[in-house]
Amino acid sequence: MTAATRERLARLAPSRWPVLIEAASAVLMARVLLDHRPYKWCDTLFESWTEKLRRKEAPAEGEWERVVWAIRAVGRRTLGDRPCLPEALAGRLMLQRRGYEANLTIGVRKDEKGALLAHAWLESGQHIVLGGGESPARFKKLVAVGPEEAGRGNAAPTS
Repeated sequence: MTAATRERLARLAPSRWPVLIEAASAVLMARVLLDHRPYKWCDTLFESWTEKLRRKEAPAEGEWERVVWAIRAVGRRTLGDRPCLPEALAGRLMLQRRGYEANLTIGVRKDEKGALLAHAWLESGQHIVLGGGESPARFKKLVAVGPEEAGRGNAAPTS
């Protein structure tokens, strides 16, 4: 950890620590599991955790933004050059357990040499919340999973 990162953490508001710790746990768990298990196995496990950990109370004001911030912050510092799928899995877990709609999408495309590239992103309502807003335009949707198919969950605010 760099000195600048330690300094930023020291200045972090106490209200952000719980969501940051939860994001670190979820992102790193997703990365480790995806390194050792097939995606479908990991997705099923995360979905079962979502149901078991779902909160009964409504999300607090600004909670959606804090979750996305925490996932991005942890991902930037820990995932290297393959952040999209672990971030999307962790983000879906954290948002859905708070009652937000969160749909993980995996898309594919070919690069200029013809090699197949894959990318994952997370949508809430009509908004891309993790994985880049240009993802649907650049990648052909291969699979989408989340509560939208079941008609449950609330879309993230559009602030």
